[in-house]
Amino acid sequence: EVDRRVDDRHRALHRAERDLKAATEAEERAMKMLEDARGQIADSRRNVVEAKESIRDMYTTAKVADRELSKAGAALRKKRDAVRRQMKHKRKADADADAEKARSNA
Repeated sequence: EVDRRVDDRHRALHRAERDLKAATEAEERAMKMLEDARGQIADSRRNVVEAKESIRDMYTTAKVADRELSKAGAALRKKRDAVRRQMKHKRKADADADAEKARSNA
């Protein structure tokens, strides 16, 4: 009877030690997972900061490009207007020359 109780207590102690070991290992895995998650959060925060900076840089570049396109458009309009004035002046000069030639032939 005493031997049986000793064996029961020995088995109970062995189960408790095994359960403690499993719980300790589970806690270590949980701590590792928590550490990994914190690292991932830190990485994500850095990525967000980098993305914000990149967006800010792209926005600035887009504004500069838009400004340059506006300047180029204005310059093109000026050149187009100058060519139109020259063509109009040339047509008038050609018409005047044709009129003068017609008068001199008459």
